[in-house]
Amino acid sequence: EVTLAGTPDYITISGQEITRNAVDLTADVTGVLPSANLDADTSHLSVAQTFTGAKTFGTTTKLIFRDANSYIHSPTANDLKISATDILLDAAGPVYLDAGAGNKVIFQEAGTTIADVSAHHSATYFNMYENEGASTDDYFEIKTAAAGATTITTVDGGGTEADLDFAIDGTFSVASTGIDIATNGTITNATWQGAA
Repeated sequence: EVTLAGTPDYITISGQEITRNAVDLTADVTGVLPSANLDADTSHLSVAQTFTGAKTFGTTTKLIFRDANSYIHSPTANDLKISATDILLDAAGPVYLDAGAGNKVIFQEAGTTIADVSAHHSATYFNMYENEGASTDDYFEIKTAAAGATTITTVDGGGTEADLDFAIDGTFSVASTGIDIATNGTITNATWQGAA
């Protein structure tokens, strides 16, 4: 008589008939399959691979680099957060920050807005907010419009104390054919020299 020993049931025998059944990968296989035996579409940890199809991570999943402090994830739908102790952008060409039409490029410190860049009404604006972003009502602004026309403005939302001081370690030069300092320290087309 022919008998069959062992516990897996991917081969069974009944009388003289031996039957080949499906292999149950959970119950009938032990050990780890070599990566060379896996399909080419299977992701491998130790070899270089190119992904040509979209890969979606779960809503709470992070793509972690090196340790748990350096990761990329999407905290809310359509958002992307990159978190690390230091982030270095080392590019051989331009680095673009494109916030889309009508949106600002915002700079923050610990979640508080300290500066932003925006464009509207045919001009581009760079705003820096007071005292580590303590208030967005008090700020320094550079506005550049058509033909390079530039305006520097300081704003105190609660009054008129937004002074503008120049602390120059060197020479302060104004190269202009239409010098005009008024209200009222009149100079207009220059020659004043000396101490004030």
